[in-house]
Amino acid sequence: MGEATLEQSKMRDCLCDEVPGHWLLQQEGSLLRWEQKEIVVSRGGEGNGFFEFAMRHHLDDLAVVTTGPIFSRGYFYVPELMQRVPPEYRSGPPHQDDEAVLTRLAFPWMEWMQGLQAKWNLMHIYLYGMDEINRCPSYQEGLSEPESSKHTYLLFLDGLVGELTQFLKAKGLWEETCIVIASDHGYHLGCSVAPGMGVKTNNWCCDHGEPWDCEVWDFENNQSTGIYSGGPRRVTFILSGGGLDEKYRGQTIEEAEIIDVIPTIAQLLDVPYECEGKSILP
Repeated sequence: MGEATLEQSKMRDCLCDEVPGHWLLQQEGSLLRWEQKEIVVSRGGEGNGFFEFAMRHHLDDLAVVTTGPIFSRGYFYVPELMQRVPPEYRSGPPHQDDEAVLTRLAFPWMEWMQGLQAKWNLMHIYLYGMDEINRCPSYQEGLSEPESSKHTYLLFLDGLVGELTQFLKAKGLWEETCIVIASDHGYHLGCSVAPGMGVKTNNWCCDHGEPWDCEVWDFENNQSTGIYSGGPRRVTFILSGGGLDEKYRGQTIEEAEIIDVIPTIAQLLDVPYECEGKSILP
């Protein structure tokens, strides 16, 4: 058990429910304290996410935390091992919520665990804001508000990655950290459903329901090209960090899928997790 005096504003910002695996955040007057708790993790059975597997089989080696909301579970983790994000972190503009998850939940947790000399070597930070930026220009010059287009929100997220990098370097953790940046899907851009929505250009996020297997639309001739679009199936997948082996840096992989994300992380951590996909690391 540990204690720390924090400013009232920071204390409100940090307050969350459970840190999975080892610690429970408690508030006593002007103090916040992390109290060690025993957690029972289910054993056996199918459908276990990677985080649950890592905690069950490597409990002494891995401290696991995720800032994901309750609905985003399964492939990465299951609810038994999840730090629930309080509702107030989903009530503001997307960019404010994403920044709060990083700076007011993830950073304080890492800082606290470092102070206790405890391990926190598997952490999933879920930033949901890009999902909210729909039916808007994909790119538009002269805009600065993060929510004004997909492009400006990507620039905002790039800034958050910069903040994460600075934090890790300032805490002396950069050289032992690997960062995996991945998205769960891309988005519809100038597809054959777009004209029916009144879209006149391919520079437009056309978020829509079925049919998801839409085609690239020729706006000049107002007809389908017959070419499969596949925008939502194109995902971001980047490896970085000071802990990444020098031989992997600067390389480009010609082909990878979202199902390759977890096998890659498993290889980095030397966790024998079996699932679909393959590590992109040789």
